[in-house]
Order: sequence, then C-alpha cells, then structure tokens
Amino acid sequence: MSFAWHFWIFATCLLSTALFAAPQVTSADRTAIVQCVSAPHDIRDYGETSCVGIIPNPCVKVPSSRDPQIKDAKACAARELALWDERLQASLKIVNASFPALQPAITDAQSNWLKSREELCSAFYIEESNDRTDLCRLQETSRRALIIECMSLAHDNNGSAETCIGSLAGHCELAPGENARACAVRALSISKKRLQAAVNDVGGKEEAQSYWLKSREKLCPLFGIIDPGMDRVGSDRCRQLETSGRAEVIERLVEIYSG
Repeated sequence: MSFAWHFWIFATCLLSTALFAAPQVTSADRTAIVQCVSAPHDIRDYGETSCVGIIPNPCVKVPSSRDPQIKDAKACAARELALWDERLQASLKIVNASFPALQPAITDAQSNWLKSREELCSAFYIEESNDRTDLCRLQETSRRALIIECMSLAHDNNGSAETCIGSLAGHCELAPGENARACAVRALSISKKRLQAAVNDVGGKEEAQSYWLKSREKLCPLFGIIDPGMDRVGSDRCRQLETSGRAEVIERLVEIYSG
C-alpha cells in the first residue's frame, strides 16, 4: 500500500520553510478520520493511502497568526499522529479485553514495534528545518493502528478481521490456477523483495529491521487465531501490509539521503 506522495511533498515544503502554524486538534479532526476509515471499502482504496495526511494537508494551508517557528510546522504532522495513536491505544484495549490469552504476544509485538519505529524514524532527522521524524511516525503509527483495528472486529461468518486486513493490503489479482492463499503468498513475496531493495539502498538499519520483523511475526500470526476466515489468508495479508508499508517508509528515507 502506497503512502500518499503529495502528503510527503506538502509536508516537506512545510518543514523546510516553517511558513505555517498548526491549529489545535479539534473534534472535526477526529470526525474526518472516522468518516474516512469508516467509508465503504468497495468504493475507495481503503487504508493509509486515502486516510493518512487528511489533517496535515489542509493544516499546511492555514496561515500562521504569530511568528512562524519550526515547532509550529512540525505540529501539523504531530497533530494527526496524536489522533492515530489514540485510535491505536483504543483498539489495543479492545483486543486485549477480547482475547486475554493473546495479550503477552500483543504486548511483545508492540514493544518491538515501538523500538523499531523510533530507531527508524530518528534517521529522518537531518537538521531542525528539515525534520521529518513525525511524518515517519505518522505513517508507521497509522498502519499499526489500522491493523489492530482489524483485529478488534468481532468475528462473524464473513470473516470480519480477515476481510478487513485484506482490504487494507489491497486486492490480490489471482494468477491462473491460483487460490486466495497462493495469491497472498505471492503478493507477500513481492513486498519482501521491495523492502529488501530499499533496505540495501539505505544501509545501516539492521537493528530497526530486526525489531520490526520480531513485531510483525508476533502480531500477524494472531489473525489465524482471532479469525481464520474463509480463505485463511489474514496472517499473510497482514505481513504484506506491514512489509509494503515499511518499504514505503524506507524508500522515502533513501530519497532524502540521495536527494
């Protein structure tokens, strides 16, 4: 799943020039994200591409009412980051309460994820006027929040959690002779190659990737327990989403350092 490219361009201009100030988080911000995430899956590209950045993008158009500061510019990304973190924490509570036996695995997954996020996103700090650490955290946190929200859905005969994570990962076009599971494995393989290429290009992110892999492998297999689903592909679709999302973030890092 690809992060909205215009968001990175817009936010980069903002963080480089600090011409705008971020207004305070409002109830309208929360409503905007709720409405976006809740939109029917069959009429839009569900997930990060369409829902992440819907607050910072308008935010950067609001003129500052006082002397512009770098911290004002960074607040545009930090503002939405706080809302996605809210959603993540709320969904974690639901999942832990609904599946208490899985709580140790989820706690371990989240601990490694946080270490991975901070290790990776710290690399986005180049200089104060070009600090994109919160943009990195926003993408990482929104992706994890959406995955945990899928896990928090009650299982029904349609495989709610599996259907949700499949929508987030995107449609898998069946090749001749493939079933849904084989398609999911193939899509995951493609995402792994993309991620490895990005990691090779940026270099020096072994520790962050080690934490990330531990987190992914603690979290994603839980879909097979929470909701095996009709096709039993939830775990691999989760891995695909995590892998393609991490590849997107590292690709942005490669572009920053090569630009």
